[in-house]
Amino acid sequence: MKLRMLILCMGFSVSVYASDIDIKKLPLPDSATIHTVSDYSIQNGLPMAIAILRSADPYDRTVKFYKDLWGKADRPEMPGFIETEIEHWLIIGRLDNGINTVIQFDKRLPENTSAYVSQAQVANPVTVAEDSEFPELLRLSTTTSVDGSARSTLTVYASHASVDATAQRSIRYLRQRGWLLVSHSTHAKAQSLSLVRNRERLQMVVSKAQRYPSQVVVNKVSHQ
Repeated sequence: MKLRMLILCMGFSVSVYASDIDIKKLPLPDSATIHTVSDYSIQNGLPMAIAILRSADPYDRTVKFYKDLWGKADRPEMPGFIETEIEHWLIIGRLDNGINTVIQFDKRLPENTSAYVSQAQVANPVTVAEDSEFPELLRLSTTTSVDGSARSTLTVYASHASVDATAQRSIRYLRQRGWLLVSHSTHAKAQSLSLVRNRERLQMVVSKAQRYPSQVVVNKVSHQ
């Protein structure tokens, strides 16, 4: 099976530091195995790891395992996970303790499971610059998946404002750029936003963080 590669893009400079990443510690269903492609590499000064996940279990059972696992927040400020679909891929992203995990499942093989996994350690926000797409937020990492004309981008940001202030500012900023807010909900002290613009969809989760007032996880799907 051919997997489309996830591209991890981190456009800022930081000093190299010890990595907390250990992709072999990723929780797995009983029948699943993980095959490491790279257990440690440096991309623009930041540690990352890449692996392939395989299981004899049906695709939907493996997906349910991670939804159940990550849907139970360890702390009230954790947003759980962000999920999106792009062509025949299902992508789940999870930010926890400074580690950004992205699992990309191939839906074409429903009788078993094959997925691409990447982990990256996000930076301390004091070392990064403001992002051009969200000028009031600090971009920590970006993971992009491309399949044909569809592109899914999962970005992690830091904010020096509170959860409420960050969410409201983001809504105003996006509306000014033609985005339509279709849903806005609060769960476990985190705020979840869904917006659309033409053929683009955007999901945003704003939650409390340990090292800064709030963190923002944005997933945008667009079609060229």
